[in-house]
Formats: sequence, structure tokens, C-alpha cells
Amino acid sequence: MAGDTAQPGGRTGRRRPSGGSDVRLAMRAALRHLPPTQRAVVVLRYYEDLPEARVAELLGCSVGTVRSRTHRAVQRLRDLLPDVDRLEVRR
Repeated sequence: MAGDTAQPGGRTGRRRPSGGSDVRLAMRAALRHLPPTQRAVVVLRYYEDLPEARVAELLGCSVGTVRSRTHRAVQRLRDLLPDVDRLEVRR
């Protein structure tokens, strides 16, 4: 059927008419609830697609700090966006 999308496990689901813009808007709003240091890491890592080492260099911190801030930020985003089907971060 037009508008159906394949999902893991062979299931199909209806595409949202917004084309995912509702998720993007929700993510943008949720980002505002993160502390500035966590928000910076998320933006640099996932929006700008920078490697951890470059993010650490830009923020003047260690790679370990980037990793821990990323972990905490992603967990907080999952808490803030419980209705998002699956907020998965793959790197």
C-alpha cells in the first residue's frame, strides 16, 4: 500500500504525513532541556558528524569526557522523548 514503510521484523507501518518533521521538532525542543555542555556534544557529534577526538579538541576536554557527556545526553533525550519509537544512537 502506498505510504507503507518496511520495519524490522518484516512489519509494515504507516508513514507519518509530516515526513519525520514532528520528531525533528521534538528533538529540537528536547535539546533545549539539556545542559549546555551536553547539548554541545550532541550537536557536534550527531548534527555536525564530528569524531570524538575533534569534539574534545573543540570543547577543551578529554575524549572520555565527550563520551560520558554523550551517554548522559542520549539517556536524557530518551527520557524526554518517550514517544519516539526508538531513539538509537549508532556510532
